[in-house]
Amino acid sequence: METLLQKAIVSGNFTIESARELVATDWRSWVSQLSGDVKTDAEVLFRFIEGYVEETDEGFVDETDDPDLYERTIALLEQLQPPPA
Repeated sequence: METLLQKAIVSGNFTIESARELVATDWRSWVSQLSGDVKTDAEVLFRFIEGYVEETDEGFVDETDDPDLYERTIALLEQLQPPPA
């Protein structure tokens, strides 16, 4: 899942295509393996990603990328990094 999250932001944007790819995964199982604040932040991120896809599909959002999801993804990826030794 971390690889997919990194792929989603590699272009410097969080695109609707990346959002669709992530929503199609079994992200709930992955999130259930996390704990504490990281788990909460991951669940919130994926709920927002789902909302972005739904709102785009329903025509409420016209933007092809979402800067907030980009920033949230970076923050989550930082939390997922092991602490320095």
